[in-house]
Amino acid sequence: MRYQYFESPPNSKPPNGRWRQWILTMFLLAVLIVAGVWIGRLIPTAPSPKSQQEAFFEGYFTLNAILDKSLQQRFPDLILESVEMQPGGQSIHHFQLPENSTTNPADIQQTITSTIGGYGFRLLSSNITNEQWLYSVGKDSTVWAELIFNFTGEQEETDVRTALPAGLKSATNRPRIAIVIDDFGYAFNRMIQQFMAMQYPLNYSIIPDRSYSTRIAQQLHQSQKMIMIHMPMETVNNTSSEPKLALKSGLTDEEIENRLQDAYKSVPFALGLNNHQGSGATQDPDLMASVMRWLREKNLWFVDSRTIAGTVGEATARKAGVKTISRDIFLDDVDDVRAIKKELIHVANLAQERGSAVAIGHCRPNTLAALESYLPLFIKAGYEIVPVSELLH
Repeated sequence: MRYQYFESPPNSKPPNGRWRQWILTMFLLAVLIVAGVWIGRLIPTAPSPKSQQEAFFEGYFTLNAILDKSLQQRFPDLILESVEMQPGGQSIHHFQLPENSTTNPADIQQTITSTIGGYGFRLLSSNITNEQWLYSVGKDSTVWAELIFNFTGEQEETDVRTALPAGLKSATNRPRIAIVIDDFGYAFNRMIQQFMAMQYPLNYSIIPDRSYSTRIAQQLHQSQKMIMIHMPMETVNNTSSEPKLALKSGLTDEEIENRLQDAYKSVPFALGLNNHQGSGATQDPDLMASVMRWLREKNLWFVDSRTIAGTVGEATARKAGVKTISRDIFLDDVDDVRAIKKELIHVANLAQERGSAVAIGHCRPNTLAALESYLPLFIKAGYEIVPVSELLH
């Protein structure tokens, strides 16, 4: 007799059909589990809500970067030297401006204000001195950023009470200033286009018969700007930078008229004329009389550039019944931004004293920079920039 210590287990294998059904069920269940996990990973989870403090600092640090960038884009000569972060999170921005910078504190303040408004911050205070400009930016009453502007050299003096340049008086009687800009026609570069785009009623005097004379006159006319002929005339040394059309002693009346007519064709839409050079020609009464007869026939006016004290231009124009006026100040005999600014102050003071003044400058970079910097301040101080035609008599 054999002993069997273990009984054979009962047959647990399901019948053949049920076995296949069980395998299929397990497989489908596994597929569903894997798919659920995979889909769950694809669905983004909602971020946890930021605290007010986190949102504030995110906006604050974004603003810091954008503010520095905005200032440097608006003022190309501005140098960001450093940004100091204080333990409490406040920042101090140190900027440098060159000695001859045309940037003024009002422009800086406007750029800061327009940049920070969308971030819930505001300009809390400003402190403008001749040595340094300081602006404090914050929220509520807390200062979060200080912007400090220093200068690499001596900076022009500013009246800290009015933020106007030192020497520029606030006007009391709306003095009028006419500014004639000479020598257009030689080029049509970016600087020339900036002059043409200025939002002030400047007077554009164009040298005739140059490469861009007619084109500039046509574009200025489309923009309703004041156009003048900058008529070449002979110097006391019997020379001219434009000999082809220059008016000089010894020409017949017919020759004078022909040269004026050619100039007029080259500078269409001109309403008046002033002399280019002409220290010799404007002292010749006969020559000036011929010029005035032609101007009267064309109903044009004359601005005497006064390139010499002995000019008879204005007097001859009055005698001929031509509307006229003389230049008071040359802006850019010294081609330097600071020097031009001083002459602009001189013009303003003269206009304040007499009621009006006429200045002549030239289409040069330094003249453009000085005008862009100071004309807004003239308007702020109560002066009026006008077409020269409003001052004729």
